[in-house]
Amino acid sequence: ATDGCGNTAIDLLIFEVVDCKAPTPICINGLTVTLMPDGEGGGMAAIWVSDFIASPVTDCNGPVKYAIYIDGEEPVVPNPLDTGLVLTCDELGPQTIRIYAIDATGQADYCLTSLLVQAFNPTVCNDGPGSSLSGAVMTPIDEMLNDVEVNITSAGMNSMNLTTGGLYSFVDLTNGDDYTLEPTHNPGIDLGRVTTADLIAISRHILGLQEITDTYQLLAADVTQEQTVNILDIIAIRRVILGLDAEFSSTNSWRFYATDELLENWTENNLEGNVVAPDFVAVEMGNVNQTALSLSGGESEGRGSENIAIEDMILSPNVETTITVTTNDGGFQGTFQVAPGVEIIDVVAADANATAFNLTQAASGLVAFSHTGGEGFELTLRASADVKLSEVLSLTDRITTTEAYPVAGGVADLGLSFVSAATAGSELFQNSPNPFATQTQIAFNLEVAGTATLLVQNQNGQLLRSYEIDAAAGRNVQTITRQELGNVSGVLTYTIITEGFTATRKMILQ
Repeated sequence: ATDGCGNTAIDLLIFEVVDCKAPTPICINGLTVTLMPDGEGGGMAAIWVSDFIASPVTDCNGPVKYAIYIDGEEPVVPNPLDTGLVLTCDELGPQTIRIYAIDATGQADYCLTSLLVQAFNPTVCNDGPGSSLSGAVMTPIDEMLNDVEVNITSAGMNSMNLTTGGLYSFVDLTNGDDYTLEPTHNPGIDLGRVTTADLIAISRHILGLQEITDTYQLLAADVTQEQTVNILDIIAIRRVILGLDAEFSSTNSWRFYATDELLENWTENNLEGNVVAPDFVAVEMGNVNQTALSLSGGESEGRGSENIAIEDMILSPNVETTITVTTNDGGFQGTFQVAPGVEIIDVVAADANATAFNLTQAASGLVAFSHTGGEGFELTLRASADVKLSEVLSLTDRITTTEAYPVAGGVADLGLSFVSAATAGSELFQNSPNPFATQTQIAFNLEVAGTATLLVQNQNGQLLRSYEIDAAAGRNVQTITRQELGNVSGVLTYTIITEGFTATRKMILQ
């Protein structure tokens, strides 16, 4: 430190950096092991922790070691010497496995996965009067599906078992009887996985631009159960995305198929011993792109952004004003929201997007949209007083989640870009880094120099911070910190406002 007279003093502060976070293992979800005859009438198999590690993890303290246990049988402190399991007939059927990652200081964390223990043949582990029937339920991309009702029926019995880790097992069944297995699963449609991106894939298939050849993708697209994929499937899926329907009228949200013959149930005739049925493939209806279970509704780190371009204008009082919304060749979905004092009169689109809107909540200032690309559309509004369009029109997730689907693929954030002829070169960029923990930078270009206002809001529209910026023509950068925003976290929006230009984007504060 230096005072006004030029005197300088130095102080040394000693600090220690301590690693307080345990390494988290990444598990392979679901394996099968076969018990071989042990020579004493039973069965035995060995499995190793390395079999379950999908990807090694690194740690500040050096190499990470792993341990494996059957869930519920693990010790208080995991031991890195416990690298394998010896399985016998006592473990026959589905098991939940706990995999620990342990660093050099003894810190440990775990992941859970599933294991199906099956017998080499019906005589192994069959020392009792009954038989067993077990199996697995998984998606086309090999994700094990939990909480599926697997029903088993035979003459004189009907029972049900929920899958755990994607596995199920029925025991003490009568030898020689015929048993039929049939899974069912009908939770609410997950709109984090069934999106406008699936409609784009179906549209391109129908138009012959990009044929869907995967059997399970075609099954997922046929939500009307007409044994063909057509425009009626697009309409049915779109109505769910827009919040017009809560479910598909012709099918459950999931369907199941066994073997290459696509059987919706499986019959084991003359059951003897411990039998493993063919896997049931679980198809999520409408999820044509086979979005992974783990990605549902999640924010993707570092994903890009797209803007809907709208010419800014003054809305005159009590006059219906039609706004042209310019689109690109990609698709997008979301919900328009207008401020109090502005009415949504209508939304009109040509081509295949004529049914792409939900106006049932227009009286509340909301209209949902699901646009698959092509021509733009027209939004008609009426204001009660003179007001600038960019000050009263915004995007929200209140009906349909707002996001874009670029032509190049993937998912992007969606924002509004209000432009005029004088500021056509103005642009708001994605903050960097995003997500951020302590501070981030927001860059924007202006066609002409002037005063710019930067607003940061939470998902409820509450203003967290306002910045007045003396902006230059060209590129400008504003740094913002967590502390300035009140140490909040989650998804935030930031809006740049200048004369004739307004744009909004999303960012994530961890």
